[in-house]
Amino acid sequence: MIKLISDLIMAERLDITDDDIASLSGYMGSWVTLDSNAHLTLTSAAAVPAYPIWNESAVLAETSRGFTQDVTETGKLTVLTGHHKALTNQYSGTPAIGERLATAATGVLETNATPGQGMVVAVCTKAPHSVEYRGTTFTCIEYETL
Repeated sequence: MIKLISDLIMAERLDITDDDIASLSGYMGSWVTLDSNAHLTLTSAAAVPAYPIWNESAVLAETSRGFTQDVTETGKLTVLTGHHKALTNQYSGTPAIGERLATAATGVLETNATPGQGMVVAVCTKAPHSVEYRGTTFTCIEYETL
């Protein structure tokens, strides 16, 4: 899940061809990067640039992977680029306010406490907490991209 809490003035939405892995294995809010064919794929550790998927998951409660029919029809995923602030449940560990966040091999954000290791894409601006989003309760963090 990803819920944008900043406006889109400094962010941009891009539709990019999927590698058929991210759309089958990811969720709304998963982080993706470009592969050698300029297609989106789930991130591997320390992947930069990386972008969060903004398409809705096929099942809002995110009990199964995949996306709505528009992704299947177009073969493209919508990602956010640039600066934005959002809530997401696509993270691992228990990030604290001010901790740097990098992409993990599983396509989620994780803390990056060691300077010089991994590529930081965001900063945690609110520690894990419960959020109700479209009738479902998620445990989320708030982050701001760099």
